[in-house]
Amino acid sequence: MCLHVLEDASERGETAVSPLLAARLGVYVPGLRPGMPVTEALDQVFEQQQLVMLGCAAPDVMTVAQARDLTERIKSGVGQVSLLLLEAHERRAWAVLGYPTWEIYVRQEFGLSRTRSYELVYHGQVIREIQAATGMSGIPNISPYVALQIRGHIEEVKGALRARVSSAGSEAEAATIVVEVVKHLRAKFARRPARDQSQASPEVRVADPDAGLLDDHGQPLDPVDRRRLLDTLGYLAGMPPANEVVAQLDAADEETSVLASRAARWLTEFSEMWATRRHEAARLLGSPAS
Repeated sequence: MCLHVLEDASERGETAVSPLLAARLGVYVPGLRPGMPVTEALDQVFEQQQLVMLGCAAPDVMTVAQARDLTERIKSGVGQVSLLLLEAHERRAWAVLGYPTWEIYVRQEFGLSRTRSYELVYHGQVIREIQAATGMSGIPNISPYVALQIRGHIEEVKGALRARVSSAGSEAEAATIVVEVVKHLRAKFARRPARDQSQASPEVRVADPDAGLLDDHGQPLDPVDRRRLLDTLGYLAGMPPANEVVAQLDAADEETSVLASRAARWLTEFSEMWATRRHEAARLLGSPAS
């Protein structure tokens, strides 16, 4: 959440942490202070993330040659891309190569959006955690979307895997057990009350990059559910003025802030592309060749 909030501020052209941001995020990252550069604040968030999620200090920063080599390996697809992106993320390859933010690095080097890059980084984290818990040397058969679903429950997942994989006689058998255990736990997590899903990443509730949108029960919808899309657009179009809606919401609700920013970017892109498509269709229909 801290990463998204700070990078949203960077996208708005803010170069320093405002007093409001420092107060909101300082609860999670004590080193943040008003006036510090946003880039420095992001570095502190990354370091804190390492301590909280992985229980260790951030890896040593790489050299320019190492950062470029890793970047080229990610581009070539040699190796597990999610694990390679995780290494680039942890070792701050983007800063070594002169990029001001992770987002600019992944966009220019790999053509990835910030959200998709984080999905892959989180995927790499889950893969590494499962490898450590099971002793597997291979890559467990877990998609980035599944990784997002179980990431907030990784300790429970690892405990269940340790109990089951200890009896595996081979790497292949362990891999099969991982798939079975993860499938069982995903169903278990989906049945829990919504408040118990609070640790899940916001992306889990928004979209499945592999299977599309999800319904209210977490089941995949068609890639484009036109009725649901139109209902959502109609609902937003009929909302009261934004200032009235904001006045009714909790200003400290970080999830609403993150989702609103992402939704706004998507709606803007959708509106522009839809207008372009309609213009092109009208041009073709009006041309003599049609």
